[in-house]
Amino acid sequence: MKVLFVIFTLIFMNLSIKAYSEDLNFLCDRTQQIVDGVVKKISKKTHNYRYNNSRIEEKITGKWVSWCTEEHINAFNESQKNFKWVSADIKNEDTCIARINFSADSNYSHMISESIINVENITRSAESNLYDRDQNLVMNSEVIYNCSIISSNSSASTNEDISNVNAPSITIELLSYEQKTSSYDDKPYCTLSYSITNNSWGTLYGIRVKTEAFDDRDTKLDDYGLGGNVLNPFSGWFDDQKFIRVGDMKQVSNLEYGGKCKYMGAINVLEVKPSDCNIRMMPEDGSCFDILNLKSKIDHITFKKP
Repeated sequence: MKVLFVIFTLIFMNLSIKAYSEDLNFLCDRTQQIVDGVVKKISKKTHNYRYNNSRIEEKITGKWVSWCTEEHINAFNESQKNFKWVSADIKNEDTCIARINFSADSNYSHMISESIINVENITRSAESNLYDRDQNLVMNSEVIYNCSIISSNSSASTNEDISNVNAPSITIELLSYEQKTSSYDDKPYCTLSYSITNNSWGTLYGIRVKTEAFDDRDTKLDDYGLGGNVLNPFSGWFDDQKFIRVGDMKQVSNLEYGGKCKYMGAINVLEVKPSDCNIRMMPEDGSCFDILNLKSKIDHITFKKP
């Protein structure tokens, strides 16, 4: 019985690992530090990670090293002067517990840090206990990161690749659907849920994206309801989230088309009128439509600009 349990566990772990792309390559920008609830100034730093051979790796001074290993500690310490990693232990494949000592001229003596890299969701978080040298205090610290995919099928490391990732973008991703029936005429219609992630110039206050849909035989589907073919994350009457800050995401279920969900084949994004786009700090020549990044997690439905 124990042998069967071990075999099942190993199979499950292997399937979980294979759910990630073996060539996933992404950047995480360090954007903010919060110490005991107070936002502190922090120098911007970009970390380059990839998921390779079932391991998370970080690129340090041009070399890929396995994350949270002795190799990682040595490479990191060679590139830093103000603090040094003393130890690092990996836990649960995606969590690294590290002790870091600061230089003598720092206000802090050392910190114990817990960093988590979620490969599936492309996120990184870091929470630490900071030990104040002078006041003999322990403070809680959290570093905020903003992560973006460079590539999922090749290793990208040029300046052009990095600049493309850091370019303004609004990512809309189809997530799932639900088959429904109209209470008015008993006709079927499909409601799709999607997420919208704002990495544009500033806070997103409004956007309306016109779409069209086709079935798997390339027949255009009818719109359902009033404005059902328009992606509008702020259309809910009782929705408290009236804006999306940079780096934040919102999930909505208000894209609707007549017919059966299982026969849908494609959704095309047609336009975003200038009057339907409201972003803080948006330049005069900026375009919401141009910075749209479209994805679909639904196997049989493509999502793109025509």
